[in-house]
Amino acid sequence: MQKIGNSRPQLMPSGFYPFYVWQYCKTSQFHHTRYGTEPESGQVLYEHLNSQGNPKEARERLYVTSKVFHSLKHGISVKDAVNDALRRLRLDYLDLWLIHAPFLPESVDLKQVWRDMEKLVDDGTVRDIGVSNFRISDLDILLASANIKPVVNQIEANPYLQQPELKAYCDKKGILIEAYSPLAPLTSAPGGPLDPLLEELATRHQATPAQILLRWSLQSGYLPITTTRNEQRMHEFRAVAALPAHEFASGPSAPGQLALTKEEVDRISTVGSQMHVRKFWQKEFGHPGN
Repeated sequence: MQKIGNSRPQLMPSGFYPFYVWQYCKTSQFHHTRYGTEPESGQVLYEHLNSQGNPKEARERLYVTSKVFHSLKHGISVKDAVNDALRRLRLDYLDLWLIHAPFLPESVDLKQVWRDMEKLVDDGTVRDIGVSNFRISDLDILLASANIKPVVNQIEANPYLQQPELKAYCDKKGILIEAYSPLAPLTSAPGGPLDPLLEELATRHQATPAQILLRWSLQSGYLPITTTRNEQRMHEFRAVAALPAHEFASGPSAPGQLALTKEEVDRISTVGSQMHVRKFWQKEFGHPGN
C-alpha cells in the first residue's frame, strides 16, 4: 500500500525478473474479455502452486497483475470485477490491480472507482493498486481525492515514445512507470533511425537488440514489461535484469552482466527522439509529442 506522500515502494521482491513473471502469470480482465486468458492462466497457476511443497510460500514468490476496464463500462462494480478475476485465476488475492484506462463513459465516476479500489487494499483482496494509460490530467483528478496513490502508471513507452513530461510528473509523485511495448522500435517500426545503433551496441555488449532496448528502459527509470512464447528469449530477457537498474557500465558488458554506459543510454534517447511511434490510444493522447 502506498499512502499519499509516502515514497515509492519496491513492487517486486528482490530476485524477481519482471519480464519472465509477466510472460508466465500476467493477465488482465481487459485481455480476458478479448482473448479469454484468465481461466487458462488460472489453471496454470493452480497446477504450479499445487506442485510445490508449500503452495502459500510459492504464491508469495509470484507477482500477479490484473486490470479492470470493460466491467466498469458495463456497470459491474469494482468488487464484483475483482472477485470474478480471482475466481477465474483461482487465487485468493492479487498483487496488483490496475484501472486499464481512464477513457470511460461519463456515467462512470473515476474518483468513486478509485475509492472502491482503495477498499480492496484495505480488506486484503489486492496488495497494491495502480493505473494504466493515464495522462497527467487524469492523474491530477485521481490524486486530488485519493488516500492511496497509484504505485504504477502502465503506459506505452520506448525510445520512440519517451513521454518525458508524463514520466517527470510520475517520478515527482513517486509513481513508477511500467512501460509496455518496450520493443516497439523492433516490432512496430523496423528500419527506423535506432536500428544501426541497436546493432552496434548489441555487438559491443554481446547481446541482442531486444536486450539493449530492455536495458535502456530499466536504466532510464522505466519498468519494461513484455511477453514471448520463445523460451530462449525468456532467458535473454531475464539476463537484462541481472544487474540493478541504476548500475551503469564503464565499458563492454561481461557475459550475463548486461549494462549500458550513461553515454549509450543518452545516445539511444537522443536518436529515439527523432521518430514518434504510438500504437495504442492515439486519439486519446492527442498530438504526436504525447
